[in-house]
Amino acid sequence: MNPLQFVPSGEKLHSWQIEFIDRFVASAKEQLANPPENKQAFVLNAFPGSGKTWAQLIVLKYLLMEKLIDFIVVCVPSDKLRDDFAEQALNVFGLHFYGKRGLKVNTDSHQGCVITYAQLSNPVTVNTIDLWCQQKKVAVSADEMHHLGMGKKWGPNFFNAFANSAVRLLTSGTPFRSDGDRIPWVRYLNKSLDLSPPHAYSYGYGKGKWNPSQSALSDGVVRDVVFHPWDGEVTWTIPIDDEEAYFCHRMSDNLDEIYADQYTPQFINRLKALRRRFCIECGTQRYPRGTEYVRSQIKEAHEKLMSIRQGSHPHAGGLIICEDQRHANAIAEVVAEITNTTPVVVHGDAGNHKSKLKAYQKDTSPSREPWLIAVKMVTEGVDVKHLRVGVYMTKETAPLFWTQVLGRILRIDPKAPKQNQTAHFYQYDDGTDLVDDSPQSVRLKYFAETILEEKEFTINTPKICPVCGQDPCICPKPQAQPCPICKDTESPLFVGTCPGRGQYPCPLPIPLDATNLGAIGKYSEQIYNGDYYELKDLELFQPLESRWDKPAVVCKALVDLMPETMRQATYQELEEIHQNGQ
Repeated sequence: MNPLQFVPSGEKLHSWQIEFIDRFVASAKEQLANPPENKQAFVLNAFPGSGKTWAQLIVLKYLLMEKLIDFIVVCVPSDKLRDDFAEQALNVFGLHFYGKRGLKVNTDSHQGCVITYAQLSNPVTVNTIDLWCQQKKVAVSADEMHHLGMGKKWGPNFFNAFANSAVRLLTSGTPFRSDGDRIPWVRYLNKSLDLSPPHAYSYGYGKGKWNPSQSALSDGVVRDVVFHPWDGEVTWTIPIDDEEAYFCHRMSDNLDEIYADQYTPQFINRLKALRRRFCIECGTQRYPRGTEYVRSQIKEAHEKLMSIRQGSHPHAGGLIICEDQRHANAIAEVVAEITNTTPVVVHGDAGNHKSKLKAYQKDTSPSREPWLIAVKMVTEGVDVKHLRVGVYMTKETAPLFWTQVLGRILRIDPKAPKQNQTAHFYQYDDGTDLVDDSPQSVRLKYFAETILEEKEFTINTPKICPVCGQDPCICPKPQAQPCPICKDTESPLFVGTCPGRGQYPCPLPIPLDATNLGAIGKYSEQIYNGDYYELKDLELFQPLESRWDKPAVVCKALVDLMPETMRQATYQELEEIHQNGQ
């Protein structure tokens, strides 16, 4: 058999999927000959929305039909993804997978099953799967493998459950972990995840060292994206020593630099967290309908979504990711008030959240409500192809989470013109210039600037104590000396036995209470392909938006790529149109 014969009738694979299938099948046949203790996993890194689910199902069905394996187990992060995977396996590929809670699987009548990582928390489930692997040739496919850190519960349980598996496929759109923890059965080279052939395949948003010839963006597999970073001014107070300390900062202010000689790094990080929280505050007693920052950003994002709907994508949708359920409900009220629409809210307490999300996925009529509001339920793996606008309303700044959220709005919608599907992503701009080339200082701004660059997952190395030889160190700890100024040894900000102890001004404890006095948004620039564009400079290109059905920033980028004579003539024509007010 040829794996490509399992491609659904009338469908065509992307070239990267064909390359992956060939490489994986060769690797799987090689691994089948190895004893369990010598098997490694094949790692597929494919950017969110580029089609890794189909690629997985095609190779798994091929192995099953060729009788190279007897049974398939797919692991996913959530109940929603379990339902979606089992449904797609049956309806598209004719694979009968058990996809319900519990593990009432008949390995003779079912061709496989789909379980969540949380189900592996049950020792009975781990033992049952291990028994399957001992009795049959089981192929395991772990979707969103970054959940499997060996330092956490899911990683070791996954390892124990599939220690005797025959074939191992680990996939992710974001194959990196924030904690630097190891992932079972993957290869590392110089402390970094090894995605080199023949036992891995990488297909990122932009071209990278693991695949310099193909990328999801250059192949048109996913959309390009315009980032709309919002600066602004946040004002708040903190009680310190029975007095109110007053803070007023733009989102782009570098607090590390401003307060380097006044506060400890921990206290400065607390200030950053407060600035992010107060920026997006909504649904509280003080700001029941959101700060001015929240309201102005939602208004701008809605206008963008409406312009897309009025163009060539009348059923386009928008996604707002919120901090928690209370925050999501409050944001929904603001959206309803500002836009005169009724947003669809999906979270655990929203009632019928799974059915509402499924209905939103399948409804591509122009009359469908434009906005979808969620917390984390839609951030990973969920496929809603008509989402074109994203609004980031959470203080979470981990690169993995941010990338997963972004991936929700980058999937190509086959029911809209493929060449005119630019996505728009609104986020707060808590970035500053790089400090000592460290991306940690710039967070979301840095992620947007480097969207085309390949991100690497680097593992932490054991920190062996030179005295006791253990990790972590088990040496007796010296007793902390009190600060001679505040006499405090318990404060989270007190540096204990470090050389900075006793510095003046004295490190202050992290305040428990703070009051938000207001957050005002400021929108003045866009980021496209890592480059910055001032809004005032984009006004000249607005006449091209309707003519080319592309955002002004994309029009400018395209004009700037023209040969010099054509570029100058285009600029001259646009200047004349602008001066004449046409």
